[in-house]
Amino acid sequence: MIITYLLTIILNIALAYHDARLIKAHKPISHAWNGGTYFAYVLAAALLLQSYSLFLSLLIVRIPIFNTSLNLFRGLPYDYHNANSGSYIDSLFDDWLDIFGYPGLNIFILLLSVLLII
Repeated sequence: MIITYLLTIILNIALAYHDARLIKAHKPISHAWNGGTYFAYVLAAALLLQSYSLFLSLLIVRIPIFNTSLNLFRGLPYDYHNANSGSYIDSLFDDWLDIFGYPGLNIFILLLSVLLII
């Protein structure tokens, strides 16, 4: 399970790098392609390892890893947040960002994702 978790982090960083390159080139990002690719990976990993808690863990760990990596690859502050990004997932967490702040929310999500698999 630890290897799957590490591969998930690498996949998120790679997808963030890909999106950052598209953004810098002023090309559109396909949230459906990104989300679909990631969901298929998470579903396959969870089915292969027969773990529903891993499924939830891998779904939520995407938020802090992908978003922070994307910000850094774009040359923005790690805690940059665009409230008009067009991402449905990001919009779900806007209220939580107001409460916890970017670092607090990311730490909470990371801890929750780890607790789900231990």
